Amino acid sequence: MASAGVWLLPASAGEDGLLQGFRNPPSSARPLTYWTWMNGHITREGITMDLEAMRRMGIGGAIGFDVALGIPRGPVDYASETWMELVRHAVMEADRLGLEFFLQNAPGYSGSGGPWITPEMSMQQLVWTEARAQGGQIDLDIPQPYARQGYYRDAFVLAYPALPVEGVLMKDRVAAITLNGQEIDAQLLLDGNPETKLRLDRNSQLCFRLDGPFEARAITIYRQPETPLDAFDGPRDYPPVFDLECSDDGTRFAPVCRIHMPALRAMNTPGAQSFAPVRASWYRLIPQSPTWISGMELHSGPRLAGWPGKTNYTGGNAGGETPSFPRELVIAPGSVLDITASMDISGRLRWTAPEARAWTILRIGHTTTGEMPAAHPDSAPGLELDKLRKEALDQHFTHFLTPLIQRLKPFAGKAFRGIMSDSWEAGKQNWTREFPGVFKQSRGYDIIPWMPAMTGRIVGSIQDTERFLWDMRRVQADMLAENFYGHLHQKCRAGGLQLYAEPYGDGTFDSLQVATHLDVTMSEFWSRYIYGSDDTSKQAASAAHALGQKVAAAEAFTGMPATSKWTDYPYSLKAEGDYFFTLGVNRLVFHTFVHQPYTTGRPGMTMGPFGSHFDRHNTWTEQAHAWTRYLARAQYLLQQGHFVADACCFKGDEPQSGVPDTYAFMPAGYVCDVVGPDALRRFSIERGRILLPGGMTYRLCVLAEGAVITPATQALLDALVGQGMVLVPQHSVRDALNFPPDFSYTADRKDAVLHYVHRRVGDTDVYMVANHRRRPERVNVSFRVTGRRPEIWNAESGVVHVPPCYDVRDGRTYIPLDMEPAGALFVIFGKTPATPARTTIHKDGRVLLDTRPFPTGIPGPYPDVVNDFSITLWAKPDTFAHPGKSFLFHSCEGTSIYGPGHASVGMSAGQNIVRVYERATGAPREVLSANGPLQGWTHLALVYQAGKPTLYLDGRLSAQGEGSGLLVHPGLDTLPAEDQFSSFFEGNNTPPILMHEALSPQAVADLFHQGLPAPEKPPALTLGLVWENGHYDFGEITGCYQVDVDGPWSLHLQESAVFTLSALTSLRLHPDFDVAHFSGTASYRKTVQLPGPGRDRRVFIDLGRVEVIAEVYVNGRSTGIAWKEPYRVDITAALRPGANDLDIRVTTLWPNRLIGDEYLSVENEYTKDHSIERLPAWFVGNQPKPGDRKTFAVWKDFDKDAPLLEAGLLGPVRVYGAVEKTFV
Repeated sequence: MASAGVWLLPASAGEDGLLQGFRNPPSSARPLTYWTWMNGHITREGITMDLEAMRRMGIGGAIGFDVALGIPRGPVDYASETWMELVRHAVMEADRLGLEFFLQNAPGYSGSGGPWITPEMSMQQLVWTEARAQGGQIDLDIPQPYARQGYYRDAFVLAYPALPVEGVLMKDRVAAITLNGQEIDAQLLLDGNPETKLRLDRNSQLCFRLDGPFEARAITIYRQPETPLDAFDGPRDYPPVFDLECSDDGTRFAPVCRIHMPALRAMNTPGAQSFAPVRASWYRLIPQSPTWISGMELHSGPRLAGWPGKTNYTGGNAGGETPSFPRELVIAPGSVLDITASMDISGRLRWTAPEARAWTILRIGHTTTGEMPAAHPDSAPGLELDKLRKEALDQHFTHFLTPLIQRLKPFAGKAFRGIMSDSWEAGKQNWTREFPGVFKQSRGYDIIPWMPAMTGRIVGSIQDTERFLWDMRRVQADMLAENFYGHLHQKCRAGGLQLYAEPYGDGTFDSLQVATHLDVTMSEFWSRYIYGSDDTSKQAASAAHALGQKVAAAEAFTGMPATSKWTDYPYSLKAEGDYFFTLGVNRLVFHTFVHQPYTTGRPGMTMGPFGSHFDRHNTWTEQAHAWTRYLARAQYLLQQGHFVADACCFKGDEPQSGVPDTYAFMPAGYVCDVVGPDALRRFSIERGRILLPGGMTYRLCVLAEGAVITPATQALLDALVGQGMVLVPQHSVRDALNFPPDFSYTADRKDAVLHYVHRRVGDTDVYMVANHRRRPERVNVSFRVTGRRPEIWNAESGVVHVPPCYDVRDGRTYIPLDMEPAGALFVIFGKTPATPARTTIHKDGRVLLDTRPFPTGIPGPYPDVVNDFSITLWAKPDTFAHPGKSFLFHSCEGTSIYGPGHASVGMSAGQNIVRVYERATGAPREVLSANGPLQGWTHLALVYQAGKPTLYLDGRLSAQGEGSGLLVHPGLDTLPAEDQFSSFFEGNNTPPILMHEALSPQAVADLFHQGLPAPEKPPALTLGLVWENGHYDFGEITGCYQVDVDGPWSLHLQESAVFTLSALTSLRLHPDFDVAHFSGTASYRKTVQLPGPGRDRRVFIDLGRVEVIAEVYVNGRSTGIAWKEPYRVDITAALRPGANDLDIRVTTLWPNRLIGDEYLSVENEYTKDHSIERLPAWFVGNQPKPGDRKTFAVWKDFDKDAPLLEAGLLGPVRVYGAVEKTFV
């Protein structure tokens, strides 16, 4: 609800500062935005216009990036003198406008590097070759390992007594290689060069014929990555699965193992698998999908299962358990000899072996991984710097950052606030030149005897090898944290700058450890919950809490091509943003505001296909401040004081990137942070509570299931327990929570979903309660607070009220609330003592509000509704629906709720499809679907008859399915599991209606023809307002009224066209082509007779349904912006008795016009990946757009058959007179 003014209760003296900050949040509470400069298309004019738009939008500042992402190269080269001056201009303009400016530390949107990083200073990978030699005087040439980009440096030459099974290498035993029966050049796969490769189709037969039986225990495969089907969307690689078979005769093959290959970046990452020994003369590889292969080696000696992951070549630990093997097949660490000095620079080894026996010789060195900063501009190709080596970062500063920082020095710590390091997308590295010395200093022993383990071999024992590799990963994580993030932080501090970073991804690091080197730890989440939460927000918030940092930021609403192509708007994003607030995030950083360098052509530039389009060419740019004002108020409160959590979960000592955002072992109403060893070392215990230096406290510590703990950490835990810390294993948490939940709720609708967050500011408790669904919810909330009067602070309007009734009992405070759709309220317990208050409120003899909880729902509420029933509703999907996403209602596990053989049904919908799911056990299973498109509000009917589902769309049969054989129940009125938050419906829908019968086709059609029902009217009593006349406990109310505002309406479009509308309906249904495909702001005008405001009465206009945002003018005066449901604006201040001129300016989204233009002649050419081939001269020349099309975009998101969106004012429009009523 938009309010023309702010009504505030007087605050107690101690709360004045908090209240003032809430009313007028400082700039530090405003959201930031990523600001992407696209491939050298940068202008001074565009910079100024962008930053001025940010200021108008209520954005507090920008984090600058330079990327390419398919945009043709522009005239400004990255890091050139011109570019440096444009950055300086941006900082000067930010300073003028009171905005903050940060800069990504390198080209691209991820990583650190550039053209100035030499292969020597780049990320390094370990490479090796091996040879067999007979003891005595050994004189042989050892092949040099692979040298990527011509760079290679030796690290060690090692020798150990060859294992009894290590004879001639497999590659030297190959007699022939055939592909589907045709002999090929064997050197393609045996030359040790991963750049030579062979293409295999699915089920190709790649057969290796050896010169005799060869005993194998393991396999290693190298390949090259696949070319993405879409260069900008979807997987970067498609890792195949190989089947290995063996044969004695080349005809009859037996299975050996299956190899799951890892996904590749630039690094030459092997796939590997160990297996029980086999002996054969023929070995055959069969891929399950098309792939490249560049090398294969069978090993006669054992290899550690999952060794590529354990040696930091890849993430994860695929490979299962290491098969058993005889003791004599283990390398004794004391037998490994360093013979590096015996090899000359040409690779010739002259060595006198101490024993006349067979030796295995390893030539081990390192080369660049070849990784480059992701999406770097075309003018700045270069390598990623070595993150384990300070000198590499120094080189990066010398050649790039230092000159730039010096140029911006007058603004450092002011407008120029800091440096950014985005999420890690540079893959792994597992070596650096100084690693052996650092390892010995850190772990206290020499790495040389254990180096064969880096090639997958087993040294000492399986357990010893695992321990060494754990030490290796730990040291490399420590080096990365200190030598990259820590060193970067020191250099930023020396320049008066902050360091923001997203410390997670596929790198070699521990996220919580890295956070100790940051000023602000960030996370990310994607629009429409694509990728769910990415498991980073709880991590970032936990790090901030443990470190005493005020801010936990998040890259927010990152958009995917299929779901965010100009379809996002403030209301569509609000519930998601609120959810991440309740995880502990308290500063959003929008993804993304694209730099618009040119002044004509809209929507213009994009960040390729990505982002939620917060830039100045979006249709709702000038209305965005209504939403960001809400965000600033909310973020201000959430940045104050300290987070309140009952427990912390110790994750263990294993380096880890990303932690779950939710913990199923924690009951509802209890919150748990996650901590690592760094926080543990700073724990102190006082009267049984855990204290951290920054002020964070916990009641107990949970030991994560499966946590890896070193002896030193175990000793620390024992000491803390001895001091009184409560330490409980994860499976015993519920027994240890012998105190009530911090927050709980019951609701009229049993599937209502509320989230909460709690902060303590001095003696004041601040709770945020957020409604996850886009529907009103009548709830009863309770808090673990007693003795203090609650106040409700509304961050949308700035209104502060005492609730009409509340109750303090049993050590808790109970408050009944009416939550708006996707609404959020702050419940504040300040210093004012609680006084006797009403516990119920009646209207005309019936209970209106009650502090008693609603009856709780029961699992399986429909035991008697089986196989024959119908569910109907109306739905308006905002976007496409991915599988397993956008559920209108969820299904519960039928087997666990109703018994074996039972299932419940759920349904999801998007513009592209409607899906029906049945769930017996485990994940829901799709049983029926109907393809779209769904355009706007659509009537859906799911009919089950004799267990068989049928779908109707808009009264017409759309899909029929076969029965699953299960006993199917409706999946309604069931509270979704916590992990299902990311699969709620993306759009609006009416409440599902259950009918205990299978409706006939005619009955379904009749329901459709009844039309879309109007939105719910306001409740009789809300905070500070009475909406209905009648007798209440507090007196008789007589001043309320309702006026329906019917047609005709005068519709004015931006092109000066005027249309008369007899009734309100979506613009997409208008017979005029340009109206149906209109994008922009449409003005609905009408004169209406209304009574004056009256004493103690406020007048609101309720717009019904709006697509997507409206600003209301009454008598020429702006009265507010309605950006979310209920689309209701206080018009009291502009109202006059009698005739009042209404002007409702509704802003729609870009897709409808972009779709409409696809009916017109082609004006630009686009690639198969939808990027523009070249920018037109008129665009880069700032000239008016020629041609019939009204829009221009560098990315082609739509064709003419794409579904149109609802647009404009749908109504019904009503004016309400409400009586003010406050409770103190």
